[in-house]
Amino acid sequence: MRMRAYDRYLEEHGRMVQMLRAKGKDLWRVQFKDSNTLEVLFIGLTVNDESGLSTVEALGDLPEWMQRRIAALNIFGDDYPTDYVDGVGRRINRTTYYLEE
Repeated sequence: MRMRAYDRYLEEHGRMVQMLRAKGKDLWRVQFKDSNTLEVLFIGLTVNDESGLSTVEALGDLPEWMQRRIAALNIFGDDYPTDYVDGVGRRINRTTYYLEE
């Protein structure tokens, strides 16, 4: 199941994911699904206990470092996809963020 989710998102955002992975950084995709649900997908170079697709109920349930990076990318407003911000990541559209760990 986890591999299918990874393959699906790699197809959707492959070039951008490959660019970030080439930097040798662990990468997370955070996507707001509705007002109460966020999907979090680990697309890193390493395997850890949090690998794979998970769902959280609110922005406040994300680790603080993820919340800070999302806030930083929101400074760009609705002008997306944003430029890549080294050490932070990139906002792809209204609901999808790729974050460096």
